Amino acid sequence: MVLDILQRFGHELRSLYLALELQDPFRFWHRISQALCLIPNIRRLSIKFPLTGEDDESWADFVIQPNLFPRLENLTELDVCRTEVADNPSPALSLRPLLLAYQDQLAELDLETFVFREDLWESFLFPNLSMLTISFKSDDQPPLTEIFTKVKELDCPQLKTLKFGGEIVFTPEIFLVLNTFRDRLVELVLDSPAGLENIFQVDPMAILDLPKLVRLTMSARNINSELWHVFRIQFPNLQDLQFIKWWIDDDNDPDQELSVNEQQRFFFIFPRLKRITWTEEPTDRERSSSVFTRESHY
Repeated sequence: MVLDILQRFGHELRSLYLALELQDPFRFWHRISQALCLIPNIRRLSIKFPLTGEDDESWADFVIQPNLFPRLENLTELDVCRTEVADNPSPALSLRPLLLAYQDQLAELDLETFVFREDLWESFLFPNLSMLTISFKSDDQPPLTEIFTKVKELDCPQLKTLKFGGEIVFTPEIFLVLNTFRDRLVELVLDSPAGLENIFQVDPMAILDLPKLVRLTMSARNINSELWHVFRIQFPNLQDLQFIKWWIDDDNDPDQELSVNEQQRFFFIFPRLKRITWTEEPTDRERSSSVFTRESHY
């Protein structure tokens, strides 16, 4: 059914979301390959992988080659996620061939943390990647040290924006990632509904400044986080600070708007800060409920 539709209209598509519930790895990759052959002009591709099959080892042992995938010359955005089923780990599949097939042309890459559990991970080269998003899933991910170590090994000479979303937990290893991309990062997004209140002991020598970073997005839950003592060292040239207001069913919702004193505090912490933006939803960031500027906050 889906392949029939793609065969008729696939050449017109520019964005596609593929979610196949095939439990056999051969059939899954074969269908993916068939579908990709029918969308030659695709620009943005999202692939949702199934969770466990009848035989998880069949996923781990199944080997495919990058030439299985067709040339998609317009593909610049790739999103890899997995089926939402609680308490059921994803198969230990290898995404290496898929990433190798399109690594040279990708500008944006979005990966869920389950992909870092595979043994065949390697240091990929993404020469044109400008935005990297890592989505954390607390019920389906390897140890944080392993995740951050593998992210650090990615070779992304053009990376400008780094996004961490989902159930983020700060560990000292996250500084290794930031230090790896410190000479090129312009924007950092920490998109989590939970507060990042976990402060830790870390060697001060590991906290390096990011001289080009000018935009930072955080959850509004983190207004009073101790992490700001670290961020004031890391982001000396910050110009644009954005808070995401996560709505919850709680009369004591801490996502209140900034008081005058809180506004002043952030402009004091970051001498080059020009604007604080307050957005209501992480999926609707173009619409802001309020904007504070250096000229108007006093």
